[in-house]
Amino acid sequence: MALYSQTMLEIAIELAAHDRAYQDLAANFVVHFALIAHAMNEIGPDGMWDEEDGVYYDILADPMGSQPSSRSARWWASYRSAPQRS
Repeated sequence: MALYSQTMLEIAIELAAHDRAYQDLAANFVVHFALIAHAMNEIGPDGMWDEEDGVYYDILADPMGSQPSSRSARWWASYRSAPQRS
């Protein structure tokens, strides 16, 4: 999502160079990127950063909001979200 926001920001900046109406949209994507980056970098159960492992993990949660505590579930999520090489 951070990459999506960054890409949309770049597009909005390019459009804003030709039409000032896109300046607010560009500012909006800056805020979105900052919020996503903040959420990713939280340490603890609410963030994606694992200080012990030194990597980002996906956060798996069921609809009731609980998260698996096993490292294998977190690793599996991280592995599944990694780009696959062909």
